[in-house]
Amino acid sequence: MSSIINKTGSYRKIPFSEETPESGFFTYYTIEDLILEGYRKKSQAFKCRTIGVLKSVNGRFYLNDVEKNADVNSSKIVVSMSHLKTPVPNTVIPITVQLFGTLQWMKETILFVKIIQVLSPTTAIKLQKTINYISKNHVAPIQLRVEGDSHPHKQLR
Repeated sequence: MSSIINKTGSYRKIPFSEETPESGFFTYYTIEDLILEGYRKKSQAFKCRTIGVLKSVNGRFYLNDVEKNADVNSSKIVVSMSHLKTPVPNTVIPITVQLFGTLQWMKETILFVKIIQVLSPTTAIKLQKTINYISKNHVAPIQLRVEGDSHPHKQLR
């Protein structure tokens, strides 16, 4: 395996295999990229993981970006806890979390959470920066191209 990993980044082109199936892989996205990817794939569900601030507003959960959390107009994702065995209680205090689940566009971006990991704000920021760096430099790039679409797209990772 060490001969495969080199400075040219050719290891990024290695396909999934039986040992590492794509179906068991949660791809990391920022909140902004999750919204774009959900819009692009429309009703097609896909596995993902992300880090953000989880808020409960009138019994509904929303996820905001860790660094843009104070911005009222920032992008947010609706979060469904229906797949958790023990749901997170509604709380007035926002909590920083890492979420693993399935995202689907249904008139808005909805993340169906399977695993939730509560993090301290400091850990969440450090982890987000680290995973962003790793995914930008070591994960195969994904091109977002939708013909005849006016929604802004960009290259992820």
